[in-house]
Amino acid sequence: MGGMEVRVAKLESDVEYIKRDVADIKSDVRALRDSSAKIDKELGVLAERVFHLPRKDFIVKAVLATLAVIAALIVFQGNIQKLLHLG
Repeated sequence: MGGMEVRVAKLESDVEYIKRDVADIKSDVRALRDSSAKIDKELGVLAERVFHLPRKDFIVKAVLATLAVIAALIVFQGNIQKLLHLG
């Protein structure tokens, strides 16, 4: 029976290690779940911010309008100076 007791003792020891490892795994899974929830929240905030950014067509139109105003100022520079009595 001595061999049986040694084997049972080894099994009991192994079970204790398995319990400890399972507890560690559970703790790690909880931490991952918390991290995942934080990431989901931050992605939602980021998506909302990106949604409110100006679109490419708006930026192109704004640049073109600015260039048109600058071109008009250059073309009508003489008329503007006369109107404001500057030259």
